[in-house]
Amino acid sequence: MKKISLLLYYIFAQHLPDNHLPIIGKIFRRIRCGIAQGFCTKVAKTANINKHVYLMGGSISIGEYSGLGADSKIQNTILTIGNDVMIGEWLSVLGGGHKIDSIEIPMRLQGTLEKTHLEICDDVWIGAHVIITAGCHKIGKGAI
Repeated sequence: MKKISLLLYYIFAQHLPDNHLPIIGKIFRRIRCGIAQGFCTKVAKTANINKHVYLMGGSISIGEYSGLGADSKIQNTILTIGNDVMIGEWLSVLGGGHKIDSIEIPMRLQGTLEKTHLEICDDVWIGAHVIITAGCHKIGKGAI
């Protein structure tokens, strides 16, 4: 079921029009969130996943009345989003990364780091075009 949900999300649901369209936008939001529930850890019924959101991996939890803005990208991260979190367009959450232990060995040959954990607590506002890298593990309650 998880693989089918992923396939449906990336072939169909991710490309549906914007959630902000009058009347039909709510339908597109419900379709995207419903399909994402099949492969994410948790997607609340009141969550909002906008168009073209890239959710790499299934270790993603989205709380009540929280949303991911259009064209956001989550990769190599075990992500927990609390309740009432507002996230603008083009968010990039980039976990993991390349090992850089030796300058004698090319980075591409040193391997990669594991997925990193990120917790975004309740009532957080993250604006558009923000990049959150692997070094950030928690964004506290009420942060802007």
